[in-house]
Amino acid sequence: QCLPSESLLYQIELHFVFSWNHAFKNQITTLQGQAKNRANPNRSEVQANLSLFLEAASGFYTQLLQELCTVFNVDLPCRVKSSQLGIISNKQTHTSAIVKPQSSSCSYICQHCLVHLGDIARYRNQTSQAESYYRHAAQLVPSNGQPYNQLAILASSKGDHLTTIFYYCRSIAVKFPFPAASTNLQKALSKALESRDEVKTKWGVSDFIKAFIKFHGHVYLSKSLEKLSPLREKLEEQFKRLLFQKAFNSQQLVHVTVINLFQLHHLRDFSNETEQHSYSQDEQLCWTQLLALFMSFLGILCKCPLQNKSQEESYNAYPLPAVKVSMDWLRLRPRVFQEAVVDERQYIWPWLISLLNSFHPHEEDLSSTNGKGYLNLMLLTLFYITNARLKAREKTGFCC
Repeated sequence: QCLPSESLLYQIELHFVFSWNHAFKNQITTLQGQAKNRANPNRSEVQANLSLFLEAASGFYTQLLQELCTVFNVDLPCRVKSSQLGIISNKQTHTSAIVKPQSSSCSYICQHCLVHLGDIARYRNQTSQAESYYRHAAQLVPSNGQPYNQLAILASSKGDHLTTIFYYCRSIAVKFPFPAASTNLQKALSKALESRDEVKTKWGVSDFIKAFIKFHGHVYLSKSLEKLSPLREKLEEQFKRLLFQKAFNSQQLVHVTVINLFQLHHLRDFSNETEQHSYSQDEQLCWTQLLALFMSFLGILCKCPLQNKSQEESYNAYPLPAVKVSMDWLRLRPRVFQEAVVDERQYIWPWLISLLNSFHPHEEDLSSTNGKGYLNLMLLTLFYITNARLKAREKTGFCC
């Protein structure tokens, strides 16, 4: 009896997890423990055995990936083809009896190989190689959360706390979340809350990131919520100062924005806009403070390029990806505009309009995909402003 495709994929995953754990992971963990034991007189021998075992494991998954791609004609951009390895022919004999699975199944299995190749590279301290494998795995099946979880682990080993939290959020916010990611995120945020508060007048980027992660720790774990409001105000103040100094890079701004959006989505169910939901006082407090932070950050991101018109174009462009991500989310959440913290920040929309007007697209750009994206964003902005004016008119009874 044939199993449904999802059930079959689940069975395949169980077999892959079983083979990885029992054939490789358990042995690697044992050898690593023995190699770290300074009292072990055979440390050098164990280390040599570990290196050989990791080499063999890498060879196994590399060969398996090659076989899968060759037999089922899977084209992976990251794969070194057989011809490049000196193999004259890629043709397989007796392939007529092999039933070719769905492309999604092939991609799923290939992703497992890439993830484990990344794990093996990480165990060998080849962090750049590991990151490359994980990124290729994420691109192959973006709906699976495991590669993002592994990227978070890699970022954590480098001490990059913002990227760590970002990838744990990514690992959860997909169609097929990685089960361990939620626990890993809780541990990372709990650790952030345990760190000592430092009293500083001016923050550097690292100080901002620590405080930002603490803010999200309070929200996600619902702890010490009385600290949210003063911490939010300090974050808004320092974000503005650091952004105008161009202390952040574009990727950091996107990470900050995505983490905010992940938490907002975590706090509110937007699957059915027409349904009414009841929330506890703590949930409402977290939502209000986080939405206020998100909207304030959006306003600062829009204003920054306008106040630096004398700077070169690349200087003004670096906040734009974060603005685009923010607007994409707002476009899908029209009910957010009914919130008081959004209504209190009407000053954002004129800044956004001025920012869009400053683009001055060329005529030939308007027919391209990017040009259409610009026009869609402009129309969306006009909708927001119109919406804001209508709400103001309803409140005052005057035309705006």
